Amino acid sequence: MSEVIVMSPDQLKQLVIDAQRQALIQAGLPDMRRMIEDLQRRIEGQTKSELMRLKEVCQETGLSQGTIYRLMSEGKFPQSVKIGPRSVAWKRMEVYDWIRSRQEGKTA
Repeated sequence: MSEVIVMSPDQLKQLVIDAQRQALIQAGLPDMRRMIEDLQRRIEGQTKSELMRLKEVCQETGLSQGTIYRLMSEGKFPQSVKIGPRSVAWKRMEVYDWIRSRQEGKTA
């Protein structure tokens, strides 16, 4: 007797992405792996808010708050957007694009 597995569309998407990533990693294709990771970030970005608060930006980039603000002032990091009188956030896709550009710069 076969077992029936029920998955949501999001779970199925994640399963396919994970399988593709594993196949590419095993095949040793780092450029394709980066493309898959970027695609996954973009999919995640569509399901999450389009804005990231500072804590999440720090977690995603591995940078400290001070480094983020310093790089912003030097024009080397995406600018924040004001979302309230004393609140700022960053556009998720701009942060992911910045991360990807850093990864490409290190491997080039």
